[in-house]
Amino acid sequence: MAEKKAGAKKTATKKPAGARESFRIVEKRSGRWSVLDRATRKFINGAEKLKILVTKGLVKVPTPKAKPAAEGTEA
Repeated sequence: MAEKKAGAKKTATKKPAGARESFRIVEKRSGRWSVLDRATRKFINGAEKLKILVTKGLVKVPTPKAKPAAEGTEA
């Protein structure tokens, strides 16, 4: 049988330090996403939030639904 060496540890590989993003993305318990600005510590909402989440591939751009054509509008 092969014996394990005493004190032999697996070394974890570290990711290279890169540029840190100016925001943090968190998934809520409801399954929705929130985006927190690291500088101001406030949540980002609206179009800016949607732009960030689409860039990361977490959500798809919503498309507006087509309005049904009104039938019999002639008098």
